[in-house]
Amino acid sequence: MACPYFLPQRRVEGVGRAEPARAPLGAIYAGLCLADAGSSRQPDPEQLFGACNFGYGRGVCSHFPQTASADAVRFSLYEGGGTSTLTYVLEENGSPVSHGVIHCTAGLRLEPPAVGSLGFVLGNQAKSFLESYRSWKIKT
Repeated sequence: MACPYFLPQRRVEGVGRAEPARAPLGAIYAGLCLADAGSSRQPDPEQLFGACNFGYGRGVCSHFPQTASADAVRFSLYEGGGTSTLTYVLEENGSPVSHGVIHCTAGLRLEPPAVGSLGFVLGNQAKSFLESYRSWKIKT
């Protein structure tokens, strides 16, 4: 589960610690924190590995908005009929608060979810998740 305010930008190899068996986006990503309204910032390495990539930053990350309705995003994937369907679940304290579907056609063109200001971030996280999955699938 990634932070709903984390905008992944590039995959990070060799993060200076053991790579977890199952990173929520399929790999560890560097990116930007969009939690502070109207601005973005580069998270420090500890936040990046912890709250950004693995969510649940409420009370842990000083930039996480305490009034946020969700503190983590979970993705799952279904492929069939030439399309990919990603299901996302927004969670608060480990419980689902909302969910939706993002459809993807060939070439990683996504239909962004209609969830207000989080739609842009969720769309980018979904694309990162799908790229990681396809990269892993090619290797096996």
